[in-house]
Amino acid sequence: MIESYYWKQDLFKLLEKIEDFETFFDDEIFIEKLCTLEKDIIIGFMIIRRLMESKTKLSNRVYEKKIKLVRFPIKDKARLDIIHVVDIEKNYYMDKPEEVMKKINFICNQLLHHAVIFLLTNEKGKIESLIFTSDFEKNKWLYEIDKESIQVILEIVGNDKVNQIKYNYNIETGQYDVKTLFEESNIDFDDINTKRKIERNINGKL
Repeated sequence: MIESYYWKQDLFKLLEKIEDFETFFDDEIFIEKLCTLEKDIIIGFMIIRRLMESKTKLSNRVYEKKIKLVRFPIKDKARLDIIHVVDIEKNYYMDKPEEVMKKINFICNQLLHHAVIFLLTNEKGKIESLIFTSDFEKNKWLYEIDKESIQVILEIVGNDKVNQIKYNYNIETGQYDVKTLFEESNIDFDDINTKRKIERNINGKL
């Protein structure tokens, strides 16, 4: 049984970790800090995908929400074997970025099945973005999601509240089709990508 409240609390903790994260190249545990946060982000998106797979724990608004990513095309002579797949500048045209909108579930799958994943930091030691691609997409694209968009996803899912569930029996599949309706809140789902100021609250209340 999944009681979504407790799962969502871990998303708010991750939101806090990402906002507070700071490290520098001369930090003795620089690699340890980055790898630990990468692991925490992957676990966070595993939680999101599990909630989505449960069908009744999140509203349809979450399933339909699209997030802006940047993607880079693969080079003709890319080497994507286990040793060279991490050479992203040799394998992908990093000078040819293009924006694309993807659903949250797509991002979850990319991170959980990643072939490449890197956290990028800025000159202040703060998280700038996450570079990734999955075993399924690595032969086509490398993706980048900025820190703010990661936080947006965590906040959207963490604050999502289902207040109505509709079941319709599907004769062809022998299963019930499920539609979940969201509870109105002060979160603007449609504008949250364009105007963003993270309010950190580990209890998840804006």
